[in-house]
Amino acid sequence: MNGPALRPGLRVVKGLSEEGARRLVEERRANGPFASVENLRRRTGVRVRDLRRLAAGDAFRSMGLDRQQALWQIRAVRDDALPLFDALEDGAPGADATPSAAIRAIDLRESLARLPKVSETRKTIDDYNATGLSLRAHPVQFLRERLDRLGVSPASVIRDEARSPDGKEAIVAGLVLCRQRPATASGIVFITLEDETGVVNLIVRPKVFERFRAVARLSGLLLAHARVERRGEVIHLQVSRMESLDGQLAGLAAQSRDFH
Repeated sequence: MNGPALRPGLRVVKGLSEEGARRLVEERRANGPFASVENLRRRTGVRVRDLRRLAAGDAFRSMGLDRQQALWQIRAVRDDALPLFDALEDGAPGADATPSAAIRAIDLRESLARLPKVSETRKTIDDYNATGLSLRAHPVQFLRERLDRLGVSPASVIRDEARSPDGKEAIVAGLVLCRQRPATASGIVFITLEDETGVVNLIVRPKVFERFRAVARLSGLLLAHARVERRGEVIHLQVSRMESLDGQLAGLAAQSRDFH
């Protein structure tokens, strides 16, 4: 494949319109990779809202733009007129570029160079908020030292029977992937947590659920005290109490799939 292209996986970018995604896919298939934000805008005519969603999803990295740089470029774009990035189209002002276009190109490059650095934690959180996942890291990874001090076991330790035998008391923490309360389960709620090493499955009985209702229903990042239950290859954690860790990763808007 020649030239830069959008990252694959447009379908997971939250908020991207179906029409915008269709235009992007069709144009790229017909005429090849996009060379720049402006090149993409001119060829597809997608709305600014979709450009911002793509930038928030870090989809312009293969063009040499990280999320922050792409959002900075797109801030000048309007739906009622194409943005004036002509001098950037080929990476430098061309012979036919007007002086004002050349000046704008230089100003834009200097502005991008002055943007403050973004931490890996912030980048990962932004990935999750935009797409629900990240190829960089897992949010819980950035809390691991703190969780270790609290005695929290990673999912990998819970899976290890030698370290987490049946009946052992354990503390676990992770992003809430889903909550389920089947009609046939007598009020029991099942919660799946994910950390950087895997997933664990919690069993929350009605009395415990009612005691910690707000935490159990609303937390995106959850810590649970529980007892390990092993039945062959099946491992569950019988929860005794829970607390929210949402404040530990500021800005994370993780959303679980809930089936009550």
